[in-house]
Amino acid sequence: MKKNHERQPDVGEPKLHPTAGVTVVGARKFLIAYNVNLNTSDVSIANKIAKAIRYSSGGLRYVKSMGVDLKGRNLAQVSINLTDFEQTPMHRVYEMVKREAERYGVMPVGSEIVGLIPKKAIEMAADFFLQLENFSPAQVFENKLGAALSGAPLEAAKDGKLAGLARPFLEAVAAPAATPGGGSVSAFAGAMAAALGRWSRDYRGRRSRRSCMRTSFPGRWTNCVAARMNLQMRSTATRSRTTR
Repeated sequence: MKKNHERQPDVGEPKLHPTAGVTVVGARKFLIAYNVNLNTSDVSIANKIAKAIRYSSGGLRYVKSMGVDLKGRNLAQVSINLTDFEQTPMHRVYEMVKREAERYGVMPVGSEIVGLIPKKAIEMAADFFLQLENFSPAQVFENKLGAALSGAPLEAAKDGKLAGLARPFLEAVAAPAATPGGGSVSAFAGAMAAALGRWSRDYRGRRSRRSCMRTSFPGRWTNCVAARMNLQMRSTATRSRTTR
């Protein structure tokens, strides 16, 4: 650790603890355990297919596979570990297993997923097999619903600034606690209405000033200034009534 700077620890000094030693943590992308069952009990065929598709034997990148005998079902299985489904998707693996199986006069009769699988992997397979045109993950109902609940569009859910400002208050209101409650929500709604009113006033004021600057006739300039003063007086009166 002292000589190789690429092995500098994330926490602590580059030396071994006298009693605890060191802890090394590794991380990889999501692994999909995906198996394809064949309509034969001949496990040698499954082994040949596994050899053809796995990367170590010249097959698909990010694929590890072997043949397995399913004695209880009288089937042979091509057992697959897919270490990067985004680079080598599931449907590509399945299609290659199917093509190799045809060489030996057999065919897949089903497949299975062991454990969990990312939703994106299923979306990619659906897009391929259904040949969907212009498909987007935003068309998936659960994705759209999740984005709506998060307060930001699907494409900007990670860094939506307005959603980030509003979400803490919304989560606090939704929490099973006495406060904040209806009064806080009403006050927040009133504050937003006041902010919108201020925006409207300032926006109209800016438009009025730009309109005044665009004309060079003295009479029109006087009328424009009078209109601005009238607008400001009405805004002041409105604020006074609101305060009372």
